[in-house]
Amino acid sequence: MTVEKVLIDYEKIRRNYDNTLTSTARGFENLYDFLDYWVPDENDHDSIINLLKIAKDENIKSLELIISNKIKSSLDINKLENLIFALGNIENNYLSNDLSSHYLINFEN
Repeated sequence: MTVEKVLIDYEKIRRNYDNTLTSTARGFENLYDFLDYWVPDENDHDSIINLLKIAKDENIKSLELIISNKIKSSLDINKLENLIFALGNIENNYLSNDLSSHYLINFEN
């Protein structure tokens, strides 16, 4: 599977995973097929990095990751950014009006 660019709102996909886990016998209705391989971790750093590793392994070239202000409050952003740099390049990073962080990550070297 090769997808040029995907948009991932971490808090929304995490909530979708948790809600589906408790309400559905099998199958997650994910926007992108590669999310079927992702299992969130209790540790948000690990969970986000596992998500990005799967995206890279599935030949996603570019991914915009949105991390809500609520999720950011539990993260060490410098640590997270260093972990992201180990997988790809952060091409752009900005804050939206609601203080969510948006990361445009390029996995192509």
